[in-house]
Amino acid sequence: YSVTASFDETSDLLGSHDSTPFTITKQGTSLALAFGSSIVQTGSATTITATLTDSSAKHRTLRDQTVFFVITGPGGTTATTAITDYAGRATLNGVSLAAGVDSVVASYLGTIDLGNAPSVTLTDERYLPSTTSGILVFYDPSTFATGGGWVVTSPSSTGLPPGETANFGFTLKYKSGTTIPTGSLELQVKEADLNVTAISFAWLAISGSRAEFEGTATINGAGGFSFHAIADQAANTFEIAIWGATGSYASPTYRFGGALVGGTIKIHA
Repeated sequence: YSVTASFDETSDLLGSHDSTPFTITKQGTSLALAFGSSIVQTGSATTITATLTDSSAKHRTLRDQTVFFVITGPGGTTATTAITDYAGRATLNGVSLAAGVDSVVASYLGTIDLGNAPSVTLTDERYLPSTTSGILVFYDPSTFATGGGWVVTSPSSTGLPPGETANFGFTLKYKSGTTIPTGSLELQVKEADLNVTAISFAWLAISGSRAEFEGTATINGAGGFSFHAIADQAANTFEIAIWGATGSYASPTYRFGGALVGGTIKIHA
């Protein structure tokens, strides 16, 4: 765009004019995801809320805007929408899913992958797109998982060279009337002098032949580590990611696993 200012000539003043270009840029946006509860027993329900604000210093909430929610898990992919209220909140109520770990992606504008349906692309004259994601766990307290054996690290492993043997053993279940699983996890890689011991568990989700669980652990006796493990009876595989205070599941200190060289995974339903 450009703006021009002009002054017409008068009997005692000459005329003049000037112009200057200017640019109008779209306002950035941000989404924040929250759950009524992110760990839910099967048969119960939770809420999912995405709060939409602009990226100005005041973080103004945006009302009457459409937010897409895409939930992907053992039951497949579901896409739905909600409209933001006066506080910028788009809310899904009564969310109840099958046992397992589901990813939840909330999106505002941009190209949105709807999973089983064709993606959609949405734009707005004023705002830029934004997206955020989270994990929702539904668990069945009547099921539990055990396993033990060893896997060999591969070239794609993180934090360990290929060809090293990782021995592991775990047992994990929900006691009657509890919402936090109890059990044990031990993992040892002798060549790397790596000994991992679980000290607490956050959740356990079992879907079919697959058990997924997360918790905190020590490495060689030192605390401050988290882990996320996946064990599959049908595929006969075990994999784990371990990270410290500055890491995450997406960026762990260690990540390794694969097909069991020996041992078994057992899902008890």
